[in-house]
Amino acid sequence: MSRFPQRVVFATSLVTVLLVGGLVLALFSARGQSRSDLQVGFEQRAEIAAALVESILTQAAESTGVEHRAAFSGESVTTDAVRDAVAVPGGATMVVGEDRRTLAAWPRDTKRTEDLDVAVDAVLEGEDWRLQHGAEDDAPIHVVSAIDSPFGRRAVISSFPGVLLQTFLGTYLDRVRSAQDSAFLVTTDGRVLASGGGRPVDRVPLPESGSGRIVLAGQEQYAASSPVAGTDWSVAVAVPEARLYAPVRGLSGAMPWALLVGVTLLALIVIVLVRRLARGSSKLAEANVALAAQNEEVVAANRMKSDFLATMSHELRTPLNGIIGFAELMHDGRVGPVSDQHREYLGDILSSADHLRRLIDDVLDLSKIEAGKIDLRPERVSCRAVVEEVCDVVGSLAVRKDITLNCQVDPAIDPLHLDPGKLKQVLFNYVSNALKFTPEGGTVSITGNVVEGDRFRLVVEDDGPGIGQEDLDRLWSAFEQLDTGSSRRHGGTGLGLSLTRRIVEAQGGEVGVETAPGRGSRFSVTLPRVVTAEPAPVAEPAPGDPVAV
Repeated sequence: MSRFPQRVVFATSLVTVLLVGGLVLALFSARGQSRSDLQVGFEQRAEIAAALVESILTQAAESTGVEHRAAFSGESVTTDAVRDAVAVPGGATMVVGEDRRTLAAWPRDTKRTEDLDVAVDAVLEGEDWRLQHGAEDDAPIHVVSAIDSPFGRRAVISSFPGVLLQTFLGTYLDRVRSAQDSAFLVTTDGRVLASGGGRPVDRVPLPESGSGRIVLAGQEQYAASSPVAGTDWSVAVAVPEARLYAPVRGLSGAMPWALLVGVTLLALIVIVLVRRLARGSSKLAEANVALAAQNEEVVAANRMKSDFLATMSHELRTPLNGIIGFAELMHDGRVGPVSDQHREYLGDILSSADHLRRLIDDVLDLSKIEAGKIDLRPERVSCRAVVEEVCDVVGSLAVRKDITLNCQVDPAIDPLHLDPGKLKQVLFNYVSNALKFTPEGGTVSITGNVVEGDRFRLVVEDDGPGIGQEDLDRLWSAFEQLDTGSSRRHGGTGLGLSLTRRIVEAQGGEVGVETAPGRGSRFSVTLPRVVTAEPAPVAEPAPGDPVAV
């Protein structure tokens, strides 16, 4: 045999070996994605969905507790107070004391059931909230929340029609599922309370071990369930087994044929490889499309959460404004004489209600910014006047803590053209935090200077405990507080610095911090001296992004 045919045979053999070896490696690599791996990934989807449902229900329970706190925390509770607090059409409210006795209820003939007493006992004995649902399909939903008052612990039962579960959570479950999956909110006996996707069913047979094969709507499916904390419910997801195991079955069935063709005919191997490469590219493109769709669903779910917070915050402010208004009338004696002791108690009510209103406003501002609806109203303003006004507001707190408050603003900053309310909010958040963490006898300084270009910078410096490097990544995150746990000494929702950063970035500015443990902190804000009414886009930083300083 001449060298040329030998070379051709050698080259052909080498190419054949390489192609077959590459195909075998690809097939064995695909087999690594076993059935158990696919099942674990699917079960994690049920756990994530249950955690998100738990978060939504927890927010609703906490909102219920906050809404009723001012009305139901007193020594005595009146039926009129309960009636005025009912906000859900067709709903009811009850207040139960530590002795398990119903203090008041609206409607007046509302009675507790034995099943509801179990939830009431759990809340009165230490749990924060418990959600209860009756056995009938049209039974109401009962949210049992805890209120600790100077006169003992209260259990507030807020009831609303059960059909709201399908209206709200059904839409949510429909968003979190994939194309051929079904998602359900079910009771312990498998009764469906809300569902998304697939045929409507009344019951779902839950697997005993939390995951496994079931028969649903006449079809064999793989199902996984995860309990929702605080309730006797679970989130169950189901997918046809053929759909779940499609990647493994497809490759396993093609392996013997592909290997046989690869050994016998080189030309067919090439064709098969091209086809498989094209199929792999197609699957990758489909996976990318599915991933993009799931990402859009996550964004939509986050937007739904923001809309829900905005709506709840707005609805909570309506009864709160009534409480503040009537308390002010009584405190000022405009509805009759008030004793000194009652005036002191009414002052405490006004102070607490005003603090609650500020917290609600923070949540509303955050939801507006996340929805891109921040409203800027720039006007000609003096930076020195804004700083002095903020110092006057917090001056009494500085005096009580014997803290020296220094303010020094370069006159060259003025005049400014920006939203004075937003600038006051940013500066007030900085200064109130500095006063909160500065020890008695300390110093808090506010300085303002012109920086490069047509911009200015305000710096709030304190000699408090400072912040560790490990906590800087969490400093600007919403609902994050560095002082956490049962030993917390300072209150708040953890929204102040997050709102500050987003308000500043919406105006084309930036925030910064220079700090170290035991050396105090320097918080700064840099803004253009002229801000337009059109807000700049605010980018949400990814976890672990460095903090601008």
